[in-house]
Amino acid sequence: MRRQLRSRRGPVFPYGYGYRLDDQDEVNQNYLADEEEEAEEEARVMMALELEEEEDEEEKQEEEEEEKEQKEKEEGQGQPTGNSWWQQLQILNEYLWDPERRMSLSQTGLILVIYFFFYASLAAVVTVGMYMLFLTIIPYMPTFTERMKPGVMIRPFAHSLNFSFNVSEPDTWQHYVISLNGFLQGYNDSLQEEMNVDCPPGQYFIQDGDEDEDKKACQFKRSFLKNCSGLEDPTFGYSTGQPCILLKMNR
Repeated sequence: MRRQLRSRRGPVFPYGYGYRLDDQDEVNQNYLADEEEEAEEEARVMMALELEEEEDEEEKQEEEEEEKEQKEKEEGQGQPTGNSWWQQLQILNEYLWDPERRMSLSQTGLILVIYFFFYASLAAVVTVGMYMLFLTIIPYMPTFTERMKPGVMIRPFAHSLNFSFNVSEPDTWQHYVISLNGFLQGYNDSLQEEMNVDCPPGQYFIQDGDEDEDKKACQFKRSFLKNCSGLEDPTFGYSTGQPCILLKMNR
């Protein structure tokens, strides 16, 4: 009976086998718990790092805001109240130098500066050229005289350059005398002293004043002609066969 009963019992496990299975389950459970704890710790560390970064950014923003406020306060202390010119000056300063973009001028300002230097250099070249040209000009005489043909007047008036007359016949030379007398009336000494200026010889006569004023010429008296003045010889030498012929050069 005992043998039958023993044969009907379940399988007998070795001693301690059931204990080892229970220990393995506990180890697995402990491993999973450790992994969960490590994951939770990593999540906490990440959250802490993110919070620290956010706090650093907030502190930086607060510091920047405080610096801006301090700058505004400092500028406000030196800024006169109620004056618009200070605001305009500040706008101009920001236009000349933008601290945010770190640019001296904007695109429009740069173009204006380029045009300014271009036209300034062009004006300088023209000015230097005109100055060098004026250095070569003499105010008292023309620079180029090769092509100049000053007008020349001959008195007494004649239809040609041939003066023909007979000394013994006054009618042949009397019209020459009349022409010379009429021409020299404007050079009488009294009229020259009244209208013109006595210029010192060997010096340039320069008249200053407005351009609208009437300019005066130097005196040229009739008496300067001596024998051909008609004062000493009223016939201008035609009665003696030594006629006077006057040449006048126009300006």
